Amino acid sequence: DTKCIRPTIDLPNGYPFRWHAHFVEVHLRAEHVLDGRRYDGELQMNHLGQQDQKRELSTVSVMLDASGWQDDPKLQQYIDEWQALSDRIKDDCAKRELSVGP
Repeated sequence: DTKCIRPTIDLPNGYPFRWHAHFVEVHLRAEHVLDGRRYDGELQMNHLGQQDQKRELSTVSVMLDASGWQDDPKLQQYIDEWQALSDRIKDDCAKRELSVGP
């Protein structure tokens, strides 16, 4: 059922299969340091491996800098679209689970 397929990433350097999005975490005050700097926040997108990489987890982190004088409308648009897509997939999958029930 294509309505319940999670987003995936394709990792380079010899990882032959796509990795499925599993969960997202937002840390206000970054968990990691990059070039000696700890950023204001960190968005971590966690993916699970498939087939030969089952039970492996890959995390993609995006550092967030809150030093701007105003909100970034492009970033807000991205967040809003991501939330709408996440809600739609969750609802579609819940409907599918109800229709497949015992």
